[in-house]
Amino acid sequence: QWDSDGDGVGEYWAAQNGIKGATERANTIGSVGIVGIDGEFLESILPIASIYYGFFGISSVNAETLQIAPQLPDKLEYWKTENLTFCDVKYDATIRGNALQISSISDEEAAKGLTLQAVFDAPETAYKVYVNGFETSNYTVENGKIYVNVDLDNVIVEIR
Repeated sequence: QWDSDGDGVGEYWAAQNGIKGATERANTIGSVGIVGIDGEFLESILPIASIYYGFFGISSVNAETLQIAPQLPDKLEYWKTENLTFCDVKYDATIRGNALQISSISDEEAAKGLTLQAVFDAPETAYKVYVNGFETSNYTVENGKIYVNVDLDNVIVEIR
């Protein structure tokens, strides 16, 4: 609560709730000290968090495995986000249809021993799984999801 005059009433709260005189006091003091206007509330991060947790499906399976389960909106061709960090390794991620690309690994030495698990919805039609353009059988299907585990590196995983 911002209480510039010590009367026990926070001016910002009071001004927002129509307390007489509070708006005038707040205007004479200015915005210095007002709490909650410039992002102090955790709710301010919700729109951004929805990108990483919702559309990219970023989480971790364990301390060494980054999981990305893309859910790209139908109207978007692709979505790229840069400068993400997992276990002190920075990377970029791009999702496109049934494809995931990890690029710009910042520290290949630090990435050794780390794993990427790409998770896709299994198509209802026949499909093949590709890693860096080569067909692979190194994946599992469980509950309508395809799980592909690869080393955390510059990689493209796609379902065709």
